[in-house]
Amino acid sequence: MNSSDRIRWIDIAKGVAILSVILGHTFMFGNPVHAFVYSFHIPLFFIVSGYLAKPKKVDIKKLSKRLLCPYFAICFSTTCLSLISQSISGSWVRRMLGAVIWASGGDIDELGIPGIGLAWFLMAMYVARLFHSYTLSFFEKRGIAEHYRFLYFFGALMLGWGLSKLIVLPFSLEQGLIASFYIYMGSLVRKLDEHVGPALRMCLCLLALGIWIISLQMGCFYSIGNLFHVRSLAMGILMSLSSSYFVLQLCELVDDFFSASVALDYLARVGECSLTVLCIHWIEASFIQWGVMSANANLSMSLAIGLQHIALVLGIYLVIACSFPTASVVYSQSSSKRSDS
Repeated sequence: MNSSDRIRWIDIAKGVAILSVILGHTFMFGNPVHAFVYSFHIPLFFIVSGYLAKPKKVDIKKLSKRLLCPYFAICFSTTCLSLISQSISGSWVRRMLGAVIWASGGDIDELGIPGIGLAWFLMAMYVARLFHSYTLSFFEKRGIAEHYRFLYFFGALMLGWGLSKLIVLPFSLEQGLIASFYIYMGSLVRKLDEHVGPALRMCLCLLALGIWIISLQMGCFYSIGNLFHVRSLAMGILMSLSSSYFVLQLCELVDDFFSASVALDYLARVGECSLTVLCIHWIEASFIQWGVMSANANLSMSLAIGLQHIALVLGIYLVIACSFPTASVVYSQSSSKRSDS
């Protein structure tokens, strides 16, 4: 996306998503804040990507530079950090190489391959964007109807989940297949925004909020990165779509009401530089065990730890942003304007 073509509320949504990722990584499974954040944070990233995607083949060179360069940078740094506690050996080299190739968010015990951590998202996004782009280009050329497209990408999601129960594939392929469905749903959200009025959008938002609340009360948990869910998979998918849609629409509404807000400008800037913030988060989380700190704390104290975590990352980002100033961003006034992410 060119700086002059950016949409502020979209960047605000990305800012909310990346801060939610940081907050979610503060807690262990079972914490209610952890469950709340995981219900939308990663799906929202994929849906935003689909909302912005143009109906054309993706620029592979540009996409590779944007996603694979930081991926391999994180992998290289992870390898260097592992040398602090381990010595170089043949088994160590195989494990590290396997971690880079498999790009798994968690350890793969059956293969003896360690997880690469949060860098899995970059590889999964890369695979999903390529899969979505080339598939959509194929559909556009042949005039495939929208309902068939939905069934195809939903089938990709189910294939990804099914494969994850049988075999662990390299390059986050299962997560990429799942993510392609959310990218496609993001393009549907864009089309919906372009063709429905404010009253219907408000009704859809209330419906989405209701589904989100009911799902959380049911104890649903849905993770793309670690490929597991609690309760019904169908309910988990519905929860992640509903929560992401509600947050996306809420960001647009807040941007409309507080268009002159300096705080929202900063949040939008954080969203625009979400990959930089992600890398900062990886570095600090490699040294600070936030999950251990919050594990034995009560809800209010653990939430305070989460806010400290966010404040630390934003503080580091602010220092970097002030050290390397960039040109100011001129945001588009059109909510429905499409740009390349």
